Amino acid sequence: MLNLTQVAAQTLPNQLPEVCAGGKARYATSGLPGSIFDWNVIGGKIIVNYSDSIDVLWDSIPSIQKISVIEKVKGGCLGDTMFAKVNISGPKIEFNSDTTTCQGIAASLHTNNSFESFLWSTGDTLPEINPLTEGWYKLNVKNLYGCVASDSVHLTVFPKPIVRLGIDAAVCDNDVLMLENKDGLAFKWFVSENGPFELISAESGSSYKVTRGRKEIALEVWNGYGCVNSDTIKILACLTDYKIPNTFTPNGDGDNDAWRINYLKDFPNASIEVFDRWGRKVFESKNGFPSEGWDGTSRGKELPMDSYYYILKQGDGSDPIPGNVTIVR
Repeated sequence: MLNLTQVAAQTLPNQLPEVCAGGKARYATSGLPGSIFDWNVIGGKIIVNYSDSIDVLWDSIPSIQKISVIEKVKGGCLGDTMFAKVNISGPKIEFNSDTTTCQGIAASLHTNNSFESFLWSTGDTLPEINPLTEGWYKLNVKNLYGCVASDSVHLTVFPKPIVRLGIDAAVCDNDVLMLENKDGLAFKWFVSENGPFELISAESGSSYKVTRGRKEIALEVWNGYGCVNSDTIKILACLTDYKIPNTFTPNGDGDNDAWRINYLKDFPNASIEVFDRWGRKVFESKNGFPSEGWDGTSRGKELPMDSYYYILKQGDGSDPIPGNVTIVR
């Protein structure tokens, strides 16, 4: 009886082993001595015919095709036609539909993971990669049968909106600072006053008016691509918001022995100069104020009980703050 096999492969009932799309395979049969064989291949091309065997180049499109053979014995009699199915296998790469991302956010490029191996143009060998850069990414895969396929996917990276609220600033007295949103379609303003940020629902416009008072302002902006960006600005306290002590008693009793302006730690650029009634500088502090304060001495000598004149500068270009402090002994 006619027997149809793929060379070096186990024959399945009515179906031959799987072959890769675009690949080659040899098929053989056997019959009576002196017989010749008539082959017919659907979905492939016979490239070499040895009569009792053939080499077939299969189509590059995955499908299930047929191969058949008829034995012609001596005398011209024909045997039964033998058919077999051939599964032409080809890995099918299906990329995820989301191939866009926003600037600075890693994308997720992936395909079905029903392959034996993966090789991306980035050198990665996992089903998923997470690039940041716009461009084409190629993937080569191999399935269980050793069949290979490749495809490419393009990643589009959309820009984030530009959000710049400026450097930290102080808003003093009756001054007003206008913060502007100059990019994006949707935006939200938030404020924090020594606590978590809270949405300012009443101030959702493109600008926000800031008055005096220590706080942080945040702005979140979305553009037409759905990309979001944010920025924050600190509104600093003003020296005029605080009361500066005007008397201290450096007599060694442990009570008010030094002139301390504790809140100057919040003003690292502040400086202060103290003068006596004749205009001689008796004390100076730059870049804030010493935590131990001023003990009422100048060049190692105790100053007499008197009123002294000071100039306090915030260090941000605002007007200096003058005042008086009295040493009481």
